[in-house]
Amino acid sequence: MTARLYKMPHPDWKIKLLSTFSSQYTGGGDEALIDGIQGEGNWRKGNWQGYQTDLECIVDLGKEQEISQISADFLQDSGAWILFPTRVEFSFSTDTIHFSNPKAVKNQITANDYHVQIQQYSSTIPKQKVRYLKVKAVNYGVLPEWHAGAGGQAWIFADEISAQ
Repeated sequence: MTARLYKMPHPDWKIKLLSTFSSQYTGGGDEALIDGIQGEGNWRKGNWQGYQTDLECIVDLGKEQEISQISADFLQDSGAWILFPTRVEFSFSTDTIHFSNPKAVKNQITANDYHVQIQQYSSTIPKQKVRYLKVKAVNYGVLPEWHAGAGGQAWIFADEISAQ
């Protein structure tokens, strides 16, 4: 018998999910987006957290830190109704009350690209002290007429949020 032990890369980080993930696609639970376990192209392995709404969360870094980049990973498998978010917004705060204006990163890959792929949405900012990161991924919405599931709601599959 073999067991793998994963140590969270940032044990002081906490996450507050403002959206509810699907009970079918938990990615391992509430901390899946910051646990350091990278999702793979085969989403059936269970490392992706799935949403049929926009994804919103706030990551508490545990203390103020200087950062200059933030990113979040997403998966697209159009045939399985999983599409990249149309855009991902990142904002920053030292107090959870006053967040910066969001830095938006738009998706550049079309929904009708049927290749299973992972995309990292990333934003660079001037180096600054930050304690809280707010991430909002905007869902594609209703699947278009050309899609086999036309009229159904698209999924967002998200994984690791990171900052440096």
